[in-house]
Amino acid sequence: MAPSLIGQANRLIPEIEDYSKVLSEMPRATRIIALGEFYFISRGFDLIRFTEYELVDSAYERCIVGECLESCDPDYQEQEVKRLKRAGYTPLEIGAEIESYKLHVGQPVQTVFRVAYCEFPIKDKSGVKVSAKQIRGVFTHADYMGLGIASFAYLYLVDKYQYLVCDTLQTIKGATLWAVSMRKHGLVEIYDTKNENFIEELGEDACGVSGFIPWDIGKSDGGQMRRREEWGTNKINLTPGACTHIVNILSKRSMNQ
Repeated sequence: MAPSLIGQANRLIPEIEDYSKVLSEMPRATRIIALGEFYFISRGFDLIRFTEYELVDSAYERCIVGECLESCDPDYQEQEVKRLKRAGYTPLEIGAEIESYKLHVGQPVQTVFRVAYCEFPIKDKSGVKVSAKQIRGVFTHADYMGLGIASFAYLYLVDKYQYLVCDTLQTIKGATLWAVSMRKHGLVEIYDTKNENFIEELGEDACGVSGFIPWDIGKSDGGQMRRREEWGTNKINLTPGACTHIVNILSKRSMNQ
């Protein structure tokens, strides 16, 4: 159940086999219900349309799909994005405004992102059981990695559901998203699922502010040395499976923090 590092080609949770890496294929479900859309401008000035879906009779509760809507005038789109940023528009407002220009109408549409998530109960700091959402599989098209797409989708989930729990198994890229990017936007804390309590805030170098290490090296599959090298100077527990009861939880940072 924990931040154990895995290889890029072995990212899926072993017991769940229906989460396709082909972005155009949705997870298996008897019924798929669209819940709503929102828009985002990537760091490459691409207009991304996110759609949240409910998955009925599926291994996953819900998912978000991100599609890149190609512009008929990318230079103008970039200029407008910069103007809206200077005018103080929020990322959601910028995405909605650019979408309203309809520069994408009649242009190619490409699915570039998908994340699935499920219910995950936790205890808050007062000991009360609350509902959280746990990431259960996320894929970003290789050409669109590092453009802020996954981060924005995660922040949307936190705004909507309050608590977001990291994936059961993580690639180096997935773990880095939590260790670095998510900490810039919210409060990331280490949580013990066995004792049902928060341990401490996640700090620099993928380590808790008081020294707790929430990621382990992963199973002995011949790729441990490579994972350790890719993880760089970040802290890692070298005992395989040592963190199977640990997750990282993203929530909104208090105004007083």
